[in-house]
Amino acid sequence: MDSVDSHEIGKIAEYAPNLIYVYDQVQHCNIYSNRCVGQKLGYSSEEVLQMGADIMPRLMHPKDLPRVFAHFSNVRSLKDGETATLEYRVKHNDGHWVW
Repeated sequence: MDSVDSHEIGKIAEYAPNLIYVYDQVQHCNIYSNRCVGQKLGYSSEEVLQMGADIMPRLMHPKDLPRVFAHFSNVRSLKDGETATLEYRVKHNDGHWVW
């Protein structure tokens, strides 16, 4: 089987039917978001990236923030191969909440 290059992986992420974003917990900034962010939340990828460290308080529902931050702490202790999931509300660009 041929190996997949990073360009192909980037195309898969960009056109995936799910919202994908990567947040650097060390630098406290967003480093990637796919086009689905705009489709589901009304923000451009550039807008999401520009929110930087402010993305959590700007977009997360205030009642969900404690759970999200606790989840981030727990993720750090995961072993290789382990996964964790969490559902939370995010503010759409027009102001309504999306799960």
